[in-house]
Amino acid sequence: MTFCVSLLHLRLDEIDELANMFPEQTGAASTLFAAESEELRDAQVRIYRRLQEKDYMAGVWKLRAESELTTKALSYEQLGMHREAFDTYKSAVLQ
Repeated sequence: MTFCVSLLHLRLDEIDELANMFPEQTGAASTLFAAESEELRDAQVRIYRRLQEKDYMAGVWKLRAESELTTKALSYEQLGMHREAFDTYKSAVLQ
């Protein structure tokens, strides 16, 4: 199982690196990069959930976060600070 997780990391990094090399790329190619990257992150979360690796799952979600508040809330949640996490998630939603 560890071997599969390592391969997913390598593949995800390669896709992200390619996408960053061509930021002006639009159309089908950029959509393909985004779709594959999203699909791999979904697979990572499923693997980490089955392995009960909560910290790794949080790391993947932090990569996906579109708001700094979401990242902050995930950190609070990891630390067991659930009230602060809830308040931060609430602030993120209200913005």
